[in-house]
Amino acid sequence: MIIIEAKEVDLPILIKLYEQLVYPPKRFGAEDVQFCERIFSRTKDNRNYQIYLAVVNGQVVGTFSLLIMDSVAYGNPSAILDDMVVDENWRGKGIGKMMIAEVQQICREKGCRKLMLSSNINRQEAHHFYKALGFQVHGYSFYVDLEA
Repeated sequence: MIIIEAKEVDLPILIKLYEQLVYPPKRFGAEDVQFCERIFSRTKDNRNYQIYLAVVNGQVVGTFSLLIMDSVAYGNPSAILDDMVVDENWRGKGIGKMMIAEVQQICREKGCRKLMLSSNINRQEAHHFYKALGFQVHGYSFYVDLEA
C-alpha cells in the first residue's frame, strides 16, 4: 500500500468513498459533487490540510484528510485526522491499520505532539478499531450546528 496526495482528477473516487463514510450512508447528488469540487479547490492551496489516498496495486482503497495545526500554547503542532474511510470491499484486510500507521508517520515527520480524531457516536466498530490501535477516549467532543 502507498499513500499519495489526492488530486482533482481523484474527486470521483473520493466521492464514492465519502458516500460510504457519511452517516447514514447516502448517494451524493449533483449539488453534493459541486460542493465537493469547491471545497477541494479551496483546500489544495493549504499545505497544512491535505487529502490523501491509500492505493493498493494501482487501486484506490481508502482516503483520509489530515490537518496540522500550529500551537502557540504548546509549541509543537497537533494533527486532526478526518474523513477516514476504507472502501467497503477492502475492509477487514488491514488497510485501515496501515493507513493509521502512515498517518502517524506523517505526523511524526511534521513534529506533531498528538493526533486527534472524532468518530460518530453510532460507529461502534470504528471506536473498537481506534482503541485497538492505541487511541484513547479523551474528553468530550462538542459541536453546534451553524446552519440552523
